[in-house]
Amino acid sequence: MLASTFFLIVGIAVGVGVTGGAAAITIPIVTRKKRAENRLLREYQPSKAKFLPKEVDVELTGLRADLEWLVKHEEFKTATALSSVISLSQELFSKLKNRGDEHQLNLAAISYGNILAKLNKALSPDYFFDMLENPEQWENVEDRRIQVRNAVKAANAELLEAIRTLNTYTDMDYGVAIESILRNSKVGDMLSTFK
Repeated sequence: MLASTFFLIVGIAVGVGVTGGAAAITIPIVTRKKRAENRLLREYQPSKAKFLPKEVDVELTGLRADLEWLVKHEEFKTATALSSVISLSQELFSKLKNRGDEHQLNLAAISYGNILAKLNKALSPDYFFDMLENPEQWENVEDRRIQVRNAVKAANAELLEAIRTLNTYTDMDYGVAIESILRNSKVGDMLSTFK
């Protein structure tokens, strides 16, 4: 924050001193960047959710720290995908907890906890972050970065598909219950006349 404030002040001073109009260009660029940083970090603050299994919550805590680092270092595309992974993970486990199926919740905790742990490892200071800070020390650095970014996107897609699948089963459960009510009641007879 201090660095971007310094950049803003220096940008205004230099812009006003040299051309008089550059300050108007410098301020919106810095402001837009800062808004993007704040939005990403504000939306995905650490959760106090009671529904998260311990192994998942531990991994999400690590991913939240990774998210802050990515935003700080202007890796916004990866940060956006990672923030979605965090949000979808919370959504999936919230839905599983609401269903009340402890067996399914435990299986998901093992499976998705493992995926989140691998993401934490890929985004660790010794790997992805080091590639961003010290690219000259890595061979095929861009290919490796792309692999990590694709892994984050793949985890995002897998979590989204899991939620869709869970919603499909929930929809089937409710659909059967509604059809049963409609078949066995006078309400069903009344509703069928409106078809």
